[in-house]
Order: sequence, then C-alpha cells, then structure tokens
Amino acid sequence: MKGAFNISNSQIFWLLVSMEIGMATLLTITMAVQVAKQDAWISTLLGSAVAILLTFFYVKLAMRYPGKTIIQFSQDILGMWLGKIIVIPYFVTWYSVFGAILRQVVDFIYLSLFTATPVWIITVVILVVVAYMTYVGGIESIARCAEVIGPIIVVMLIIIFILSIQDLHAKRLLPIYADTGWWLITKGAIPSMTFLSESSILMVLLAFLSTQEKAMSSSLWAMVVSMVILLDTIMMVIMIFGTLAEKMWYPLEQLVRYIYVMEFVQNVDSIFVILFLLSGFVKLAMYLFVASYSTAQWFGFQSWRTVMWVVLGIGYIITILFKNIDVATVEYPSQFWIPYVFPICFIAIPFILLLVDVIRRGIRIKT
Repeated sequence: MKGAFNISNSQIFWLLVSMEIGMATLLTITMAVQVAKQDAWISTLLGSAVAILLTFFYVKLAMRYPGKTIIQFSQDILGMWLGKIIVIPYFVTWYSVFGAILRQVVDFIYLSLFTATPVWIITVVILVVVAYMTYVGGIESIARCAEVIGPIIVVMLIIIFILSIQDLHAKRLLPIYADTGWWLITKGAIPSMTFLSESSILMVLLAFLSTQEKAMSSSLWAMVVSMVILLDTIMMVIMIFGTLAEKMWYPLEQLVRYIYVMEFVQNVDSIFVILFLLSGFVKLAMYLFVASYSTAQWFGFQSWRTVMWVVLGIGYIITILFKNIDVATVEYPSQFWIPYVFPICFIAIPFILLLVDVIRRGIRIKT
C-alpha cells in the first residue's frame, strides 16, 4: 500500500527538525528546570544524547526492512498475529498525541489571539487545514512543507538568541552540580529524552524514502541539530531568568517578551506565536498521516485516506477529553507519556523486534 509516496533524505531531516525543535523548546524546559534547577542544561545534554542513541537503533531496525513500516516488519519478525498485537501501543500513542497537540495548539491560539472566538471553531479550522494538506498530498506534501517551515523555525530561534545576548548572565548557571547531584540531573533529563525520542516515528517514515543510503546520517544530524538548539535555548533561559523559569508555562515565550534592544526592537511576541504554530502544524499533519496510514495497514485496507476521517473524529474526541491546556501539557506527559509511552514504545518494542530479528537471521545463517 506504499503507493507513489517518495521523500528525500533532506526532507526526513527537516521533518524531524520541525517536529522536534518547536515543541521540545516549548514543553521540556520548565519540567527540566523544576527538577535540575540551574543544571537543567546538563540534563538536556544527557537526555538528548540518549535520544540520539535510540534514534540510531530506530533507523537500524527500519533499514533492515526497506520500504516497510513497523506495522509490516513487526509481522515479518514475529508472525502476523503477534506482530499485530505488539504494535497496538503505537496506535494508542499516535492517536493520543494527535489529540494532545491539537488541544495545545487550539488553547494557545485561543488565549493568544482569539479569546472571543469559540474554541470549537478554532479546532475545526485547524483540522480542516491539516486534513486538506494530508489528504491531497500525503507524506510528500508534509515533507515539502517541512522543508520550508523547518529553516524558518531555525532562523527564528537564531534571531531570538542574537537579540537576547545582551541580557545573558552566565553566573546564573552556577554552581554546577553542587546544588543538585547526578540523581536530580539524571531525573531532569527525562523530559528532553522522552520528547526527542519521538524520532521513533522514523520506523514509519523511512518506508517512504526514495533511497536509504543516507537515511542514518540524515536522521542523526537532525537529532544533533535539535539537541544543539534545545541546549542553547535552555541555557539562555537559565542565564536570563535563573530558576524562575520553573514557574513559567513557556519560558521561551517569556524570553521573547523580554527582548528590548535600543528602544527599537521590542514586542516581538509574534515570533513565538509563529514558531509554535508552524511546529504544531507540521507535527499534527505528520501524526495524522502516520496514524491513518498505519491503521489502514493494520486492518488491511487499501485506502488510508478513508481511514483518515476516522482518525480525525477520534482526534477531535480526544481533544475534548483534554479539558484544558494544563491537562494536555502537564498531566498527559507526566502521567502517560513518561511512565508508559517512553519505556514501552520507545525502548521495549523496538529492542525486542531488533533482538528477535538478529537472532532469527543468525539462525538462518548457521543452518
């Protein structure tokens, strides 16, 4: 059911960067600072390194079955029924993440721009735009958008960094380690580690690559770029606000509001709004496609576009179940994403599949 979809390695790079950078810089900083205080940048470095290592294994596993998604090669490895059962947690993750991101984007737009507009109208408008692009062009349209949106996000963050240099106070990074210790630093690494490990989506996306020769390098470079930008962001937040960042919803937004250069450059909040919306748009479209396409593969349907409307309906219901942005941004990660999704979907299942595949291939070679 792969069809005519065909994306390049550079598009994989920008898909990952667009997905990882925007939302990670917005949602992981506060959680890291709450635990690791001024050493949160060390936590971010540690968590990002683990996520890069996990990405290596995701790509390694996917490249063993070129042109196949995890829905397909899980059945090749474990057999049809066991292969289908083991990927069920991914559907729970993809559907719930789609609903959570939609809730975050909708509430952000409502609170920042359209407080007089009913929330359901904003939700429907976003769903229509995302559904149109996904339905018409599938992953190719999303990848092309990421090639445009990704560099815009990176440039915007660089501009924020440059304009914030005059307000940095390096002493707020001190003392290093003395107030926390390795336990708190390691615990503070969990947010960045779990969010960046969304690169597990590569086990679906790599099936659409036109050539897999540079799949590993494109994926790892995307993660390295994401790590560097996330690390720079959290260090700048700490150097400007110190541990006060732990009390902020979006420290990056406050950093942007803090920019004031020669009474000329100020009130640049729109940069943050655009950054959030662009990243959220790419992420919503990607999860919509992955959930729809994978669901169609799991049930053996020929048309994933038909399934897409069901995914949209379920996503809308999940969005309603998230009563507010606090539930989607705080409770969902802490009560579901970190304790269940990360260990099961990002570690256990990929490693089980890779281990069984290595053993099976080794047995075939010996016989």
